[in-house]
Amino acid sequence: MTSPKTTTELPTAENPPCSPVAIALTAENLGTEVVTLYVGPKRKQIVVHKKLLCNRIEYFSKAFDGRFKEGREGIIYLPEDDADSMSQLVDWLYRCTIPPIIQSTMPARKLYYLAEKLCVSEAMNAVMDEIQKYHKVYSVHFNPNQMLDVYRSTHERSKLRLYVAAQAACSFRVLKHRKTWDANSELFSKMSVDFFRDIMRIQLDHWDKLREDYVWPQRHNIGKGLDLCDFHVHNKDNLSNGNVTQTEQGNLENLEAVNREEN
Repeated sequence: MTSPKTTTELPTAENPPCSPVAIALTAENLGTEVVTLYVGPKRKQIVVHKKLLCNRIEYFSKAFDGRFKEGREGIIYLPEDDADSMSQLVDWLYRCTIPPIIQSTMPARKLYYLAEKLCVSEAMNAVMDEIQKYHKVYSVHFNPNQMLDVYRSTHERSKLRLYVAAQAACSFRVLKHRKTWDANSELFSKMSVDFFRDIMRIQLDHWDKLREDYVWPQRHNIGKGLDLCDFHVHNKDNLSNGNVTQTEQGNLENLEAVNREEN
């Protein structure tokens, strides 16, 4: 796990760093006010410092605006989100670390989906690093079912999709992996057009870098290959597109509608 840097200044949603930055847990950074999130169908309760949450995640900054009931009461309900992933995301806000992957990438993928939905680029990058680290250490890749899950759970410009496409494109060049594709042809037929478009795009852009160890050039001390940072989000513009914007806007419009009804 990458050791985070430490700063006394609080990073904001408008200026997210690429590398992990741990904040000093001071009263100035945390504030004294807390808010409560009720997450998932079972309404798991998560209490977090309002200033920390709103400064790091723009969606909550808007949701807890004083215009809404949520802002006045300090409570928000998120029934469609995964409670465990939200707990991990809140823990990341305080610690700036992501739990290492032990046996399955599913918890990490679900955390990435949530961070992507909320446009938290620094958390996305931290999760991406852990996924790549896990795949490198254990010499494994996403299987077809996991690839399908990624494409069903992310938007069209997702860097996690790019990572999946890079793995798929690489496997085309490695003879021993072709049997996997043949054995799962029916499953791959369910993939979206985006999947095959992304594979073609990465082959055209990075054909000379696609090797079995494509994402870890340091492994053989070779200066080519796709680097860890190729799968990072480097600025907020990369997040503001398609389903992400529509999801956030829809949620905020729902808050406004409820607020109008109650007034």
